[in-house]
Amino acid sequence: TGGTLRIGPGGDVIATNADFRVNAALYMQSALSVRDYEAVFGANYNDDTKALNVYGAFKPSAHNYFYGCTLQDGSTLDLTSRTNAWPVTSAFTRGSKTVTFAENAKVTVKLEGRADLRDIATSETPYVATWTEATAPAATVKFTSDSATRRSGYALRRDDEAHALRLVRSGGLTVVVR
Repeated sequence: TGGTLRIGPGGDVIATNADFRVNAALYMQSALSVRDYEAVFGANYNDDTKALNVYGAFKPSAHNYFYGCTLQDGSTLDLTSRTNAWPVTSAFTRGSKTVTFAENAKVTVKLEGRADLRDIATSETPYVATWTEATAPAATVKFTSDSATRRSGYALRRDDEAHALRLVRSGGLTVVVR
């Protein structure tokens, strides 16, 4: 808690069976691969730009401070702590600031448990994530909502014109076979 978590210098760190709940500034002098990364630290400080690869879940806090990690194929973007649209670019002024997505990645967006799904889907800006043209995920990146959100009647649609991931009310018939 607090202070700085320095990774490196030296070789890359492969910790894909470890979860990092980081409540400190990250100083990334070597690449780090983890299962889960939760960005708790809420101050404007981090440094360097080495890769932080996430193979499990990335969970940003309600604030907009996080190290710009890369979500890998099969990973989860956990937006359950958010109360507004999550920007892919952090409020940090130094270091890696933009979350990226591996080419051809399939990423699950977790909204399970958020009471505001209906409010988001019916608002003028029904977005759960936003980006700019320069920071947009590649067209090959696919987003899907978690199963609980789908059971609640909502789906995600990529809106390239608005540079965002939109929450929509899904229509039609849903049949669940167990």
